Amino acid sequence: MKKKLFTLVCCLLSLLCLFCGCTQETPQNDDATDAVTDTAFVSDGDSEPAVFEDGAVLGEGETELTIKVTAADGTERSFTVRTDADNLADALSGAGLVDGEQGAYGLYIKYVNGERADYDLDKAYWSLSKNGELLMTGANDTPVADGEQYELVYTAG
Repeated sequence: MKKKLFTLVCCLLSLLCLFCGCTQETPQNDDATDAVTDTAFVSDGDSEPAVFEDGAVLGEGETELTIKVTAADGTERSFTVRTDADNLADALSGAGLVDGEQGAYGLYIKYVNGERADYDLDKAYWSLSKNGELLMTGANDTPVADGEQYELVYTAG
């Protein structure tokens, strides 16, 4: 009787695991995680983000924006971005000045002029402001107009 009960319990547990989809997760190393993350970048897959000289004019279009970038070392560079895009994310990524990942809240900017700031890796990020005032919207939700000035500042958390 005990043997039949034990067999029945084992069978029921096996069926429960089968129906519940119990699986063993395989751990991923950091290299595998980075590889998956890198494929989600907005760029066309280039391994090296673009780097531009101070004063460069980027993109084509009727709307002209001034973008001031402050790097981690405090170096400031200014760029002119010409675009026909309606929002800041499309303008900056279309000009090749920024790169990142599309997320639930739009473009998560990780690279600006070739410099990486990734909160998940080193608690750093790119703060975004317009005419010196922090924006309360993301780059995707920030409309652009001719003559506007934006700032991207490397910020260590």
